[in-house]
Amino acid sequence: MNLGYIKSEIYNLGFSDEQDTTPQIVNQAINRALSTITSTVRPITSKYVISQYPIKNQLTNSAKLKHYNGLPITYTATGVSYYFECDGTGTATITSDTGENVVNMVSNKELKSYKGFCKGNTTITFSGDFSYNIKNVAIYNEKTSDNIEDIPPFSNSVFYDFKKIAKEKGDVFLSFADKYKENGSFKPLSNFDIIDRHILRLPTDDTTEYTIYYNKQYTPITEDTPLDTEMELDEDLHVLIPLLSAFYVWQDDEERKADKWYNDYETKRNDIISRDKVGKSIAIVIGGVDYGY
Repeated sequence: MNLGYIKSEIYNLGFSDEQDTTPQIVNQAINRALSTITSTVRPITSKYVISQYPIKNQLTNSAKLKHYNGLPITYTATGVSYYFECDGTGTATITSDTGENVVNMVSNKELKSYKGFCKGNTTITFSGDFSYNIKNVAIYNEKTSDNIEDIPPFSNSVFYDFKKIAKEKGDVFLSFADKYKENGSFKPLSNFDIIDRHILRLPTDDTTEYTIYYNKQYTPITEDTPLDTEMELDEDLHVLIPLLSAFYVWQDDEERKADKWYNDYETKRNDIISRDKVGKSIAIVIGGVDYGY
């Protein structure tokens, strides 16, 4: 159901035509209806697929913070690039088949990242006159390009900020759905660590493909929205939009008719909510598609 059809239904309910009703009022009523329906009946859901195939760190137990206090700290492995973080002033000497490279580290108690290329048997030695901390030291045996900026950072965890992910897709993130998909099956999102309600944490070495579902803000209707724009709600919710919109448009001028439209809306809304409650035990409905489990 597109916007043009929704508007024609609203005008028909009010026994009027477009000239009798200010378009801005109708748009505002539709937006208000969309807000109510998505917050009280069923949200608009989008998805994002996480496929992690990280370059393996050849070092082990090198992610934790380690304190340098005057005694050299050394890491050795075979690789083609390196990465580490340091929060102070000191020296990192990288020795490999390409020779010796000295990295002068300068930071004011904040972890700063350093990275570069190496070749073959590689040793990173931390030294200096002052104490400092190092963290997330990595020697990689693969590289994706000869661009130093493509050397990935390292940590035990990867963080996915779904506010940023949704924004890049043109969405406004509201919340995570309560299920995710793994190997064709839906599982509870509580399996994951969620930070600040919008950041999902995964272990770096997790190579499972996940489909993460999230609830997003509806796209507001404006005077510039084309009439052939399809509604974002699941198709079975479309019938609710004209009824609730018409109630909002005429609730002051046509109270008796508006009350009837709202009663019709409530009846249809309650039917949908009841169906959703029954269906939850056998399927999850996402984006208008039933996935049984």
